[in-house]
Amino acid sequence: MFLLCKEYRTISKKSGTANEQEFKLITELAGVAKVSLQKHKKEQAQLKANDQLTDTHETGITFANRKSKKDYERLYNKSSEEKRAELDILEASEITYEIDTKTKIKNLPHGAEGHTTADFDEENPTINLKVSWFETNTEATLSDELEHAYQFEKGEIGYKKTTNQNGVIKEEAIGYDVNDELKSKLDYIETAEAFGQTLPPSIQRIKDIYDDASLSMEERNRLLETELKDVGYDFSTGVVDLQELDGSKVGVDIPSHEGNSEIFYEKNRTIRAALYRRKNEETNEMETQYVNKK
Repeated sequence: MFLLCKEYRTISKKSGTANEQEFKLITELAGVAKVSLQKHKKEQAQLKANDQLTDTHETGITFANRKSKKDYERLYNKSSEEKRAELDILEASEITYEIDTKTKIKNLPHGAEGHTTADFDEENPTINLKVSWFETNTEATLSDELEHAYQFEKGEIGYKKTTNQNGVIKEEAIGYDVNDELKSKLDYIETAEAFGQTLPPSIQRIKDIYDDASLSMEERNRLLETELKDVGYDFSTGVVDLQELDGSKVGVDIPSHEGNSEIFYEKNRTIRAALYRRKNEETNEMETQYVNKK
């Protein structure tokens, strides 16, 4: 409209076919069209920007963009009753669990396409669940990461941030053991099968070991732990202690599922923050614990 009015105004002016009143009207129309065009461009830019903003829900699960919300809804609709019960707990949590399935993930060990981290914000602690945009088994990987979020919610794992002598920041899970990762991989397998997705070779091997009825429980667990460690998983933080927060001994007293992991010591690193959940023995309710050492 703007371009047509502008062209007609130019032609009319050159040819003298429009009188002064018509020319004024055409000019006004061109101006209105220009404003409308600018408004349209602004609205489109805002819509694009909104796709990158958090779609805040009244529940604990939020979304970094519309794709993330759709992926989560597909996962929820095909999940088992047990998985849905876990997701319902996350949705009702006081913690923010932000899902982003439209991101790029680089340099993760064991070729992972999903990753869960923490924002160490005392006012609004957030667990970030990221799944690579290029992941083919999006729902299965999201299910895997949501299991870790559920483990955090129930106080089974936590997160810490440390720095070394050069100030390099390191973030990782604490109280994290083989069974934590195995449970998340079983969720991956269950979801992948529900969506008819092909399992990656490393996860197929885990499934084969887990399903092998000829193995004793002890042998099965040993093989599973070896398989997970071979592809890069580190379970050195199984049981850690928060009694001494002096920069050399860090973590939380989250009991390992195995119950026999060694106390974990950070060497040459200084604790900066820790985030975890612990049951209040008086109220029997889970409470979020935040530690910040400047």
